[in-house]
Amino acid sequence: MDEVISNQLSALMEQTLKQILPTNGYFTSLGESVHRGFYAHVFDTNRTKFPAIAIHPPVEDISGTQGGKKVTAAIESQTTLIVAALIEKENNAYDQVKACVRDIRRALFLAREEFKQIASRDELQIGVAEPDLSRDSRVVMYAMTASVKYSETYE
Repeated sequence: MDEVISNQLSALMEQTLKQILPTNGYFTSLGESVHRGFYAHVFDTNRTKFPAIAIHPPVEDISGTQGGKKVTAAIESQTTLIVAALIEKENNAYDQVKACVRDIRRALFLAREEFKQIASRDELQIGVAEPDLSRDSRVVMYAMTASVKYSETYE
């Protein structure tokens, strides 16, 4: 049996986001600090290189099923991405985070075909990017979602 589709999608998302570097035509070096897990577990102002991104484990929703002995479920996997920048002297962390959000959108949309190969559908959707609260006042954060729809068959 192959790897679970949601794990394949998360791995592709990580691989795609690691490409966000100025040498690849992006505004930021976000690709140098890509982490999978909840931001509260992976961001540490003393050890994390900023700007940084946390790829939260996805929320999965079944939107419908069909079949009898062989059941196919339509699933939407929605991943929350938390982008963070550290407020330091004379940097504009807010502008830096907004540049990261733009870079993320570009990277994910340019990888649509790779997502389609895993999900077998062209269903990549990028949600609203909005400011998020940090547990550390030295960190500026934005949260956004990326979702992919795919099917699983159970026999």
